[in-house]
Amino acid sequence: MLVHKYVMNAISKIVASLISFISLMVMTRYVGDQYGIMMWGMSFVAVFNAVSDLGFHTANIKSVAEGRDQNACFSSYFVIKMILTAIMIAVSVISISISAMEGHVDRETLQVVLIFIAYFTVQNLQTVMTGMFDGRIESGKSSIVFMTEYVSRSIILIVLALMQVSVTVLSLAYLMGTLVSLAMTLLFFRRPKIRLVRPKYIREYAMFAAPLSVSMVLLSALNYLDKVLIGIYDGSLEVGYYAAALGVVWAFTSFGDSLNRIILPHLSKFDLYDKDSGAEEVIWRSEKYMAMLIFPLVAVLMVLGPELSVVLFGAGYSQAGVILSYHSVLIAAFVFTGILSQVLYAANKASLYGKAVVLFSAVTIVCYAVLIPDEILGIQMLNLGGVGAALSLSIGYVFLTVLIAYLIRSAVGIRIYKGFWKHLISLISTVAILSVFTSFIDVSGIWMLILTVLLCVGLYCGMIFVAGEISREDVRFVLDAINPKKIHDSLSEEMK
Repeated sequence: MLVHKYVMNAISKIVASLISFISLMVMTRYVGDQYGIMMWGMSFVAVFNAVSDLGFHTANIKSVAEGRDQNACFSSYFVIKMILTAIMIAVSVISISISAMEGHVDRETLQVVLIFIAYFTVQNLQTVMTGMFDGRIESGKSSIVFMTEYVSRSIILIVLALMQVSVTVLSLAYLMGTLVSLAMTLLFFRRPKIRLVRPKYIREYAMFAAPLSVSMVLLSALNYLDKVLIGIYDGSLEVGYYAAALGVVWAFTSFGDSLNRIILPHLSKFDLYDKDSGAEEVIWRSEKYMAMLIFPLVAVLMVLGPELSVVLFGAGYSQAGVILSYHSVLIAAFVFTGILSQVLYAANKASLYGKAVVLFSAVTIVCYAVLIPDEILGIQMLNLGGVGAALSLSIGYVFLTVLIAYLIRSAVGIRIYKGFWKHLISLISTVAILSVFTSFIDVSGIWMLILTVLLCVGLYCGMIFVAGEISREDVRFVLDAINPKKIHDSLSEEMK
């Protein structure tokens, strides 16, 4: 069942997020400066690694889900991915070498960048195989691989941080973690007995990915350009604050990513233009339950960001909490953008998504330029640093969500979930009540935080219950989704 696939993926994200939080808490306390440098080096390479996708991953998942020749799908994607990875390596090495020769980066930062070039190379190879798992809707396998990398990486990071090693040694944890997960991927990949053959789908993949290529590069680059710009204008410590806040944000957005991995191959089997196909019901249910899961978290982070940051990262990283509050809107917008984009892919309207992302990128880049630096070409800007970057991404993703929802209704005929406005009003009301509550009550300290979080969740759930958005059917659905036996049966079926 689709929901059990999602729960398996979500469980892996929860475990990965928890261990990542622990490692982040240790790093911000013991290697705060090194953490900022490491995140800058990773972001530098990641900007160039944007060329390694270009929409081909989505093309592969869709083709596998549609029942194409799996050997040819794998071979086509493998050849494409390795060519794009080679381009990433070449451009990254040339760029960092020029920067080093001109004296813009020191020897230690250069070593960090080289480590992350190796890291992304291994990651790209692994993605070719996990993409086959996702296309076959074998979420258990890809979930275990994902969890293995994060757990192994986090354990290594914790040990190295406690030893207070150099940033170069600390960065090796990422490479070692992905090598461990690659070994797990190779073990699972033996079972389907997929082999390399003539890559006959390269042309078809290219035709599907062409409208997405620019948008994929822009999205990937924007997700890392913020940290690069912050490092240039505000230094590595501000990068550390921002990356710590973003670590919390991406942990929660991963719930949406889990759904995206499953819903695309599932929707690819429907005729989305047929109102009686059942596709609209799947989409609406996904939007409804994502709102129920994500909106209380958004309310908590928006109001209690600074207090949570002190508990998670220590008093020295309190600025990360301010950034986290401004980033909270990004969580909801990112999750719903992800769901809606899968609808466009499944409806063969990828070109519309590409155009939407170009507009989103323009809006976000303008916000970056105005909000992050102190000045550009002598023109005074707002100099908000990490807060400016958080505002930029939140504004950009809200714009993208609204735009894609409009495009889907116009081109495919599917509207946003009809009860979505009730969840939105409940979120706004919860934030307002929580803000008033915290203005009178000091919520510092872990126990007061826990009580306030429970109050927030209770407020939101109570409001949507009154609005008729929680029914017995919803309760039965959730209980069935988390049924351990059914989850185990689903995983066992994948491993056969």
